Amino acid sequence: MPVRLWILIGLPAVVTLVFTLFPGSPLLKIMLDGDDTKILPILFLTMATLSWLAFRTAYSGFALGLGLFTVGFSSKELRRIVTHHRITKTDRIRSFRQMQEELVTLRAKEVELEMIRKVFSHLSEAVVVTDAQGTVCSINQAFVDITGFSEETILGQNMRLLKSGRHDASFYATMWHTLINQGLWTGNVWNRRHNGDIYPQWTVIKAIHDQNGTIQNFVGILSDLTDIRESQQQIEFVANYDVLTELPNRMLLKDRLSQAIVQAKRHKQLIGVLWVGLDRFKQINTNGGRLLGDQVLKILAQRLKEGMRENDTIARFGGDEFVLLATQLDDVAHFGRIAEKILTLLGHTLQLGEHTLNFSACIGITVYPMDVDNAEILLKHAETAMQQAKKMGGSSIQFYTQQMGEVAMRRWNTEVAMKNALERKEFFLLYQPQYDVLTGALSGVEALVRWNCPRYGLVTPDQFIPLAEENGLIVPLGEWILMEACAQNKRWQDAGYPPIQMAVNVSPRQFRSASLVDVVKKNLRKSGLDPRWLELEITESMFLEDEKRAIEILGQWRELGIHLSIDDFGTGYSSLSCLRNYPVHSLKIDRSFINDIAYDDQSAAIVTAILAVARGLKLTVVAEGVSTSEQLEFLRRSDCDKVQGFLFSPPVRADEIVELMKDSVYPNVSDAQMRPMLQ
Repeated sequence: MPVRLWILIGLPAVVTLVFTLFPGSPLLKIMLDGDDTKILPILFLTMATLSWLAFRTAYSGFALGLGLFTVGFSSKELRRIVTHHRITKTDRIRSFRQMQEELVTLRAKEVELEMIRKVFSHLSEAVVVTDAQGTVCSINQAFVDITGFSEETILGQNMRLLKSGRHDASFYATMWHTLINQGLWTGNVWNRRHNGDIYPQWTVIKAIHDQNGTIQNFVGILSDLTDIRESQQQIEFVANYDVLTELPNRMLLKDRLSQAIVQAKRHKQLIGVLWVGLDRFKQINTNGGRLLGDQVLKILAQRLKEGMRENDTIARFGGDEFVLLATQLDDVAHFGRIAEKILTLLGHTLQLGEHTLNFSACIGITVYPMDVDNAEILLKHAETAMQQAKKMGGSSIQFYTQQMGEVAMRRWNTEVAMKNALERKEFFLLYQPQYDVLTGALSGVEALVRWNCPRYGLVTPDQFIPLAEENGLIVPLGEWILMEACAQNKRWQDAGYPPIQMAVNVSPRQFRSASLVDVVKKNLRKSGLDPRWLELEITESMFLEDEKRAIEILGQWRELGIHLSIDDFGTGYSSLSCLRNYPVHSLKIDRSFINDIAYDDQSAAIVTAILAVARGLKLTVVAEGVSTSEQLEFLRRSDCDKVQGFLFSPPVRADEIVELMKDSVYPNVSDAQMRPMLQ
């Protein structure tokens, strides 16, 4: 029900009901003296009228509604007064609400300002606010931490107080010109801390304008770049310098060499590249340990650095090799004198604790413009000359020649070709037969690798085996030889031919491989060959490197049932007394002794001694390189067990070995030659 109806009907009804419920009231008695049937309606109408008046004048007060204060006012004026009163009241309410909204807004701004204040004070970057003239008005805590200036010392001061002196007037003039015209400047600045230290700083300065567009303030955000710069310097150092000796490395020297070539062309000067290789340095690491070796390198590097000219560059190029770049010279003879000076510097005795060390070196020299004008090739030629100096002996100096370059280029091309030769199946095996001296029967073969190179044709082992040993390719190549030899021997047996031993050489680098024993087991298992028909040949030098490990590996092979042999016996550091400790089955006498046994008493005596010791140790002896019947007769009389050589057969392919297996005695040996040997 609307409010008006409640006022017009409900309120009078309630009042009438009250009077009815209290019949004893004086007012009711007066009214009831008349006709009670008329009194009640009159009472109701009277109360309804009063309620209407009260409702109409609710905003101007009950007294005004009753007309108690309206005497002298017309109805129009009364309505104007009431309307004004209502408008005034509405304005007050609106103003009150507006004040409440503004209060909420102010409180929100206070929270925002408090947050900004906290952020400002806790920023890791320094923030500074200045006026239009650069006078400091405000700073945060990071500014204090970075610059060392407190608020008391910096507020009211000009930012010129932080100048380091590393920038000239034009630098700051450009900065101010950019700020005024563009309103923003960013860049690196060197500033000075309160304690006087100079530090790098990344700076962002923003101009703040007033409503008229006039610059009122500047806000600067400053970042300390000290740690970043130190990290960059460390990265640059590692990239361009050798960490151990602190000398330039290969990359930095090549860069300086390229620049030196440009300068030398312009000024018609000579450039010398001297490649210095220390002699027998590996022995220091082996005997004294790597720590001693590092200490020696640092001392020698310092000697070279102090002994050279300031405009020369001495760099470290690997374990025991240094390269000197000598510039601004006009006589080739100068480079020879520099090399002699280097040998003198390195030749001084070095005393480190209990170690007294003496050094020598070999130096290879190449000179621009006599040689090429390419930095990379100049370095290669200098290294080639150094390798040639090594062959001449210790403390040698060698200038690069064209002939050396041709040899080095072929060596390089051969190495590149070798990397793909195994994958392209360019290697193949030949087999050299071994015969029993007494019966003449074929008792075994030695597997020998050959390389049919598409570029160079048939490459002999002495050309690629040493190279493979140096660059590590001998390890996968050796594994392939072992696999192919075992498989071929098993194919012969499966074809019904009598079992023979297959001899396979193990290179020194292979022998150092930690997985060598497992490789042998894997290939035996894969081929299905009985281990007793495999013979592995090693050289005496392998025992010198690590005798304990060598004996352990040979012991594991012997437990598998593999036949073991020492190859080229007598050419290395032979020790007959040590043979009893080596778990081997046979010795192979090197061809250098066999060549002269028929007419050289010393060679004959050595072979006779080896055979006597072998008999005492119950070892089988194989003589290599037998090429004459006289040699064969000497070996038969001396009780040699087996022979191999061109007298019987050169290394041949597998199908030719099958033909040799069909013969019962030596091939290529006449009956007249055989008869006295078999008696």
